[in-house]
Amino acid sequence: MVSTQSEAVLRRLEAAGFQPGHIIGWHRLSGGTSNIVLRVTLTNRDAFILKFPREPADAHVLDPLRCSLAAEAAFYKSAAGVVPTARLVHFAPAGRRDGPFLITTACPGSSWDQNTDTVSPTEEERLRRDLGQLTAYLHSVTGPGFGHPAEAMLPSRGGWRHSYGRVLQETLALAEQHAATGPVPIGRLRRLLNAAAPALDHVEMPRLVHMDLRKGNVIIAGRPGSRRITGLIDGERMLWGDPLADFASLALLGELSDTDPFWVGYQAENGSRNFDLFGRTRYAVYQCQLSLVLLIEASHPEATPQERRGLRTLAEPALAASLKVLAEFESGSIQGE
Repeated sequence: MVSTQSEAVLRRLEAAGFQPGHIIGWHRLSGGTSNIVLRVTLTNRDAFILKFPREPADAHVLDPLRCSLAAEAAFYKSAAGVVPTARLVHFAPAGRRDGPFLITTACPGSSWDQNTDTVSPTEEERLRRDLGQLTAYLHSVTGPGFGHPAEAMLPSRGGWRHSYGRVLQETLALAEQHAATGPVPIGRLRRLLNAAAPALDHVEMPRLVHMDLRKGNVIIAGRPGSRRITGLIDGERMLWGDPLADFASLALLGELSDTDPFWVGYQAENGSRNFDLFGRTRYAVYQCQLSLVLLIEASHPEATPQERRGLRTLAEPALAASLKVLAEFESGSIQGE
């Protein structure tokens, strides 16, 4: 007997044009706090990815960036032909039967973080340079307005300060609700972020920002020593906004130092590395917001003690570093490059 969940999976695949007789099966992939991710294999060995939201009772409701399959679909459309990424096969919005869900091709290879132990320092350097180049390509794509894809199309849309300011307020509200601010009082966070808001006004052009370019979302393939990036995936947090926002997630596992090979690739493709007074302040705002998201995730009741320690180990130093810059901006003592 086919389970109710399997029937729903088959309905989604059939709605996208897949023939049941051509489907060998599927299995669930690890990761993903907002969606269930299945790898579907066909009789001709082609592989596809099916994503749909978790059941409400199982949902991770603490994500202020509102991970959205609609945003991910928009990312794949916008990035197509610009960088290696999955091809969008089908997207069914909310309101359709079994929606929302999306189906994409599966990029060849596996995520960079799954290969960390076998990537040599030389290969790591080259991959980081390649990632810098691809990130610059992403940032060359401009959008219709600031914010989430649907928001950017609204006639009444505001600037980046307005759009990202809403993300900040949602983050602060959730951080306060779940006591997820680390050792920092919520009042101090609000004051420093409000004082830094004018720096957001210096973003004039909405550009394609992935917002989650950690190694788990970078697919690589090939023989050890000669692997290449074959896909930038999971664009469910995509925004049209400030390219500097991507650097906060890129630096999640360590600062992007001046000598990082990432910058060689990024600037070789005319990527703008603008860390002037307002650029440094905006980067600190994004770093602060991402740190709070990690602390919010650490407060999830289903997080294990090990996961909580790991998230806090990442978040608390980054939060402290960002608050130092924001305090300097508030006092007028900050300086840019």
